[in-house]
Amino acid sequence: MQWLPYVLGAIIVLFAAMQLRVVIVSRRARGKPAPALDAWLAPEQTGFDRYLVYFFSPRCGPCRAMGPHVDALANHHANVLKVDISDENDFALARAFGVLATPTTVLVRGGIIERVLVGGVSQRRLESLLD
Repeated sequence: MQWLPYVLGAIIVLFAAMQLRVVIVSRRARGKPAPALDAWLAPEQTGFDRYLVYFFSPRCGPCRAMGPHVDALANHHANVLKVDISDENDFALARAFGVLATPTTVLVRGGIIERVLVGGVSQRRLESLLD
């Protein structure tokens, strides 16, 4: 029974390390060229300098909470792209962006990744990224 605290401690450290890895990878993506979005854009979405790319999974609780906010934003801004990573083709785009967790929101400006937000984001914060 003396080993139980060590096992629990190791599990906590492992979990924290996995979370830290997601944050580090997302920060390293800033300033790098974004993968081409042309294949995922509808005709009315082309020609923008700035895109908000939202990666989500239907099984993700925070994604379901954020979904209505992103939908409302997409109704007002044509440069919002929703990417369902449970779809095999969309998963390829998520891999190209280096997405490790959902929800992840990426701001692309001029073909360069400007900002990566991992986790739930408020509607106000989403709007501020596009304004």
